[in-house]
Amino acid sequence: MAQKKIIEDRDVLDKALLVISEQGPERFTLADVGKAVGLAPATLMQRFGSKQQLLILAAKQANVKLGIDLEELKKKKLPWEQELIHLLSAMPEGFGSRQDIANSLGVLKLDMVDPELHPIARQLFESLRHRIQELLQEGQSSGRLDKTFDVNAITWELDALRHGLVIQWTLSGEGTLQEWLEKGFGNYFKRINR
Repeated sequence: MAQKKIIEDRDVLDKALLVISEQGPERFTLADVGKAVGLAPATLMQRFGSKQQLLILAAKQANVKLGIDLEELKKKKLPWEQELIHLLSAMPEGFGSRQDIANSLGVLKLDMVDPELHPIARQLFESLRHRIQELLQEGQSSGRLDKTFDVNAITWELDALRHGLVIQWTLSGEGTLQEWLEKGFGNYFKRINR
């Protein structure tokens, strides 16, 4: 009779995402993830196959988490601008220090060149941009955002601004990353809103 899994795969993958953000994709080991979840590295190998496969499944889990987070945020029925600023400035658990960001650049490097990781990362970025675009369209429909604005162009601007603000904060920002992002996006929307 098969033994029931005590820790669900999604919980292991959530912890793996934290370990990867703390240590970077090159340095983390199955032993590190095993320690975080209370499983032996051999058990992780049996369940996930390899460090690379665990990394791929963790990336897929990040997409699942983003989808859940987007739905939860929609359910709050915040005003479009408030939801947008929250969406753009919220940081996932384990992603708030300069070291976390440095480690995420290692993940980004892999996302750019790894044929299995690239489409997963692209899906995550496209999901986020799609929701940004929906919220901007809401702003136009409500009359709070000028109808002549090119929503597609602003979506791309906001995506680029977010990445730029993150890097800017790591080099010269004050306060927390989330505070820095909220301030940056608040200033942006003051300029473009009526």
